[in-house]
This record gives sequence, structure tokens and C-alpha cells, in this order.
Amino acid sequence: IGAYARYEDGALVMDAFVGSVDGQRIVRDQLAADAGEPGELGEAMVERLLRLGAGAILEEVRGAADAAGGRVDGLLET
Repeated sequence: IGAYARYEDGALVMDAFVGSVDGQRIVRDQLAADAGEPGELGEAMVERLLRLGAGAILEEVRGAADAAGGRVDGLLET
């Protein structure tokens, strides 16, 4: 999960992504909004990523973490 926001030409622009543990599935998007409404931009980004399939990826990550006893530090080891 990652997000990067910046002020650009009078607007707040956010790039965000959600990826599977193995890196095979990635959902990403970019949104821009009034710089005075950062919370609304964040909420809109969450909604967009979920519509694009981020929820299924997050469930997969949660399942892998649960199977590892709640630890995520070893999930990427092969």
C-alpha cells in the first residue's frame, strides 16, 4: 500500500496503489482535488481503489498475515 500527494498547479494531486504480496496484482490511480480538501481527496481515493479491486487484494494480504500468525515481515520470503 502506498500513496504520494503533492501540491501541483493549485491542486492537491495524489497517486496511490495497493499490491498483492507476490506483486502479481496491482491497483493504482491518480486523483486531483482542491488543496483545501485533503480529507475528501483521501476518501475519494479509497473509494476508487476499492472499486478497482483493492479490497480483494487486501483480503489476500490479511489472509497471508493471519496464516503467518499475524506477522507480515516474512511474507515476501520465498
